[in-house]
Amino acid sequence: MLSLFLLLTVSEVEIYNNSTREGVVTEIYGTVSAIHYRNEKLQIIVKNVVISDQDNSYVTQFHNRKLGAVCYAPEDMERPKIGANVAVHGTFHNFDKPRNPGQFDMALYYRQRGIDFSLSNAEVVKTSEGYSILGETLYQMRSASEKSFDRLFDEDKSSILKAMILGDKDYLSKETKTLFENSGCSHLLCISGTHIGIIGLALYYLLRRILRRKDAACVIASFVMFLYGLLSGMGSATLRAIIMFVMCLAADVLGRTYDVFTALAVAALVSLIINPVLIYDAGFLLSFGAVTGIALLKDMPASLAVVIFTFPLMLHFFYQYPLFSLFLGVFLIPLMGALLIGGILCIPVGLFFPLRILALPVDLLLEVYIRSCRAAVSVPGAVRVVGDPGVVRIAVYYLLMFGARYLAARWQRITGAARWKAAGNSGTDRWKAAGNSGTAGWKALGDIVVARWKYLGCIALLIFISVNPRRGMQLYMADVGQGDCLVMYDREACVLMDCGSSDESGVGEYRLIPMLKSLGISRVDAVLVSHTDEDHVSGIRELLEEGALEGIEVRQLFLGWNAAEDEAGQKILDLAKESGTTVSYVSRGDCLKAGGMSLRCLSPEMGQAGDKNELSLVMRLEYGNFSALLCGDVEGSGEEALIQELVREKNMGMITKVNIYKSAHHGSRGTNSAELLGLLKPEATLISCGVDNSYGHPHAEAISRIEEVGSNIFITKDIGAIGVWTDGNRIKVSGQIEE
Repeated sequence: MLSLFLLLTVSEVEIYNNSTREGVVTEIYGTVSAIHYRNEKLQIIVKNVVISDQDNSYVTQFHNRKLGAVCYAPEDMERPKIGANVAVHGTFHNFDKPRNPGQFDMALYYRQRGIDFSLSNAEVVKTSEGYSILGETLYQMRSASEKSFDRLFDEDKSSILKAMILGDKDYLSKETKTLFENSGCSHLLCISGTHIGIIGLALYYLLRRILRRKDAACVIASFVMFLYGLLSGMGSATLRAIIMFVMCLAADVLGRTYDVFTALAVAALVSLIINPVLIYDAGFLLSFGAVTGIALLKDMPASLAVVIFTFPLMLHFFYQYPLFSLFLGVFLIPLMGALLIGGILCIPVGLFFPLRILALPVDLLLEVYIRSCRAAVSVPGAVRVVGDPGVVRIAVYYLLMFGARYLAARWQRITGAARWKAAGNSGTDRWKAAGNSGTAGWKALGDIVVARWKYLGCIALLIFISVNPRRGMQLYMADVGQGDCLVMYDREACVLMDCGSSDESGVGEYRLIPMLKSLGISRVDAVLVSHTDEDHVSGIRELLEEGALEGIEVRQLFLGWNAAEDEAGQKILDLAKESGTTVSYVSRGDCLKAGGMSLRCLSPEMGQAGDKNELSLVMRLEYGNFSALLCGDVEGSGEEALIQELVREKNMGMITKVNIYKSAHHGSRGTNSAELLGLLKPEATLISCGVDNSYGHPHAEAISRIEEVGSNIFITKDIGAIGVWTDGNRIKVSGQIEE
């Protein structure tokens, strides 16, 4: 099992990407496998796809596997039936790969679900008369169940039941989803072993009483749970739970011992044979990790064992950990059985007797869940942002855990059952005996260490994986499309300069905040706003609005002396006030100290005339012997004033040369003059701009001038986020995407 895991992990996942077809109207043929209504769109999942090319040829496979597509059509379009063969027209789109640290890997996510591309503005132009009777029946049952929940509960509670019972989390509002994630209860919304165990075992024992035969009850219960898995979408956790459930029933019927590790290995092998890419799926790894933790750490409470074993995986996928999740789980999981059974019974009630009073017990249970989660997240520091520990530290964590468990088992066999039992005793005499010299004293000490390893050792492991070691200073130019975003941090402080985009929506929610969390940054000490154009501030607005909810504190906001004069600047000030962020104004000569970083403002001067771009903040960053010049969109008279200031400093004997130059105005020809570059002579130049942007950034003239001073050029549209690491002397520059 471990060999298969390692083999699949080191293998490269082949992601389908047809760049020549991006944005082109395309016709595909295939079989409808699922249908959802999402955000006022009809979402049609088509499998076994055949793509019609312009030269009348057809694409049917990619690396010896069938293709899949998700088609977004108008909500009022007549839907095809499940299992029907269809022809669909629409605009072709590849899925995005992550271009920043912490950014969601949409391409891999859909690849794990057998989907390779999407069609927008889709239209089903042909559909066959034949379809899957089973698939269509399950779809109708699912739709009827959803309508039943809508009749009996308000929108939030109905969406929670749809997630818990039908496996559909797309109806959850953003606030509800965030509430359950930040309280550590998101696993309660997923169909997993708890759900299958409660529903399946209840059905099995009921059938045993009715049929008086174990074998018949086993077959029927297994078949019903398999259908339930199909109805709920058969996620990786659901498939694992169903396989282990069937093996558990089979053991009972055959009179055999049910072994958790055997069942777990079989479930993993079957899942990976069906879909090897699941090895990278968060749901797959967390589901198997939870069961492994319970089985491996069986001398601990189950909820604690799950936390300890899955902790590194939680940090790897979500970068944070809710501090109260353990206590909430102990309180809420025992209520899960009543909630699930009650929710299932509500389905026929909602269909035939849609009286809300009949669903009152379930409504009250849901209210307990919601209020408990709200109480947990309302406590200051309820969400602890730790960051991604990285593959190496995760591997060390599990090696130490398995090694300690092995040594404990060896000691138990050597010393015998009687000594093992005695080693667990507490009291002053045992500790005194442990301190005595001689062989007996050392054995006694060994007994105590082994007996208590599960607590002391686990605490040590949790501390090891939670500590985020940082060396030197890191500067990231995030890839935000056509816009700007700089993140600078060392062990003591974090500074953000600009964050916005003119062609990417939700840049703060989907790029900046995940990036900060993946880096383990829970506090932004200073946010510098070069100027208030949308492509520099849209993400900052989102950070001020949502940062506290995501566990990120924003302490201070620094703007140019004239920033409050326009509507965009005033909105930033209002958001800062609402979030409790201190506001200050910056002009030439002001200096900001943050950890080991020093940022000095070179432009604009107080009272200087010009438009927004001309009055952009220009900051000189210094860390040891490292220096960088960070420009917003400075140009025209603003650049002339900057050059004059640099000449004045040079005449005073100050160093104007920098290691890193953050190009002004996205590499525009109207700035980045030869005179400015001659004063800076940067070793590397970073340019932030969007792929195929309408401005044509960076302009060839600017690139030519930068190359003339011998500077290496790094552009976000080509290599994604650009990282610069320095210890104050050495410098390393790298991109998120390999060129």
